Amino acid sequence: MLSIRDDTSLQRALQLPLPEPLRVLLQDRRAMLGYDHPFCDMAHFVVVQEGDTLAQVERETGLLIQLEMADPDYTPAWEWVIDHGQFYETVFILSDDGYGIALFVMKAGIDPVLQQLLENGLR
Repeated sequence: MLSIRDDTSLQRALQLPLPEPLRVLLQDRRAMLGYDHPFCDMAHFVVVQEGDTLAQVERETGLLIQLEMADPDYTPAWEWVIDHGQFYETVFILSDDGYGIALFVMKAGIDPVLQQLLENGLR
């Protein structure tokens, strides 16, 4: 799992062997935030990689993504889910000032519960 909380950690992540579409999207999403305020005041990007569990994602982000799945219509409180081919993207807006957590979830080796939630979010 890559936790990107500032421009320095973003630059380090961009040096890793990530799929090119993900590398471009990370740069695009950073640019969309603008440069008037520090990255850490606006967002936290998390790249969920093969073998990462939903519990680990919840610990890293502080989000409760999976509550009670007894309800088949349950959907986490994300804004939207996008399928980018090799990975999913989803965003949680946490405050009125727009601070959010963006998850970029690689499809290879995805946690099956997280995959089910993301696929349900596409509908």
